[in-house]
Amino acid sequence: MYNEFFGLHSPPFRLTPDANFLYLSKGHSKALSFLRYGVYKEEGFIVVTGEVGTGKTTLIQSLVTSLNKNEVIAGKVVYSRLNADDLLRTVLASFNLRYDNLSKTGMLRTLEEFFQFNRRGNKRVLLIVDEAQNLTAEALEELRMLSNLELDGEPLLQTFLLGQPEFRRMMQAPEFRQLLQRVTAAYHLGPLEQEEVSDYVLYRLHIAGSSGKPTFAPGVSATLYRHTGGIPRRLNTLCDRVMLSAFLDHVDRIDSERVETVANELETELGGAIATDADTHRAVGENTLGLNGYDKQAVAPLDKEHLTPQQQQGLSRLEQTMDEMRRALRNLLGPGR
Repeated sequence: MYNEFFGLHSPPFRLTPDANFLYLSKGHSKALSFLRYGVYKEEGFIVVTGEVGTGKTTLIQSLVTSLNKNEVIAGKVVYSRLNADDLLRTVLASFNLRYDNLSKTGMLRTLEEFFQFNRRGNKRVLLIVDEAQNLTAEALEELRMLSNLELDGEPLLQTFLLGQPEFRRMMQAPEFRQLLQRVTAAYHLGPLEQEEVSDYVLYRLHIAGSSGKPTFAPGVSATLYRHTGGIPRRLNTLCDRVMLSAFLDHVDRIDSERVETVANELETELGGAIATDADTHRAVGENTLGLNGYDKQAVAPLDKEHLTPQQQQGLSRLEQTMDEMRRALRNLLGPGR
């Protein structure tokens, strides 16, 4: 909605991971180096953990995009709440291999033949498993067994495990001792440092086509950091809403007072914390006016009488913002729209 007003060709703060917008902070640069090291190590497991929204998926997108497809074949498992057999089917699907009507033995044989075929063609096979903290012990053991496959003494598969901090604690359990011994590198991705927040925001605006708008008053980055803790997804949520607020007021300079006001509104609307889950708490902004893909008619009406005074205040502010957005959109489109 605000792209044209600020002279942008794409939304700068969307929540969907996009490797084109990857800002290489000190932590992200180091994590990416670990991942690249892992690719050319050609064996074992590389583990990257981090809080929700720190940019693990975006890092992986950047890595996969940079790989030479004539040298590395990459598959990705996103849905990890799977038992061992379903995990094997998902691994097969990630490499575009058929699994219909295959027994477990048949699935393992198909994977091994695929790995061997690529090894003979001087290609490495890389498996990326996201949300690894959701894997069952049986599924993790299946991954460990796949890592045992070799051809002429050379490993056939390398695996990256991406997960939230609890995955690090999982790996310390006695039943995962053998898997832990296969980990060749591990890195925990933290949030941005306070001094990196300003560069992060300006970088994303630059990639989106900014030629200097909006401008920022002193102290904005410190306020952004205080409300988001430097978590990139939280920053995106807050910045998107701040840009929307500035657009609705027809101003192209953002100050700390505006950031503070918008942050407090978001925290009220979302029950005390700025959104950290792209699938549940979406910022009101570009392409976020629906209900996460659900039919609006299927959603029960909200019973306002049972809301707390704080929730009622937050809802009132949200409704007011929506009315302002509708008016701004009508003005933008012209009469009769």
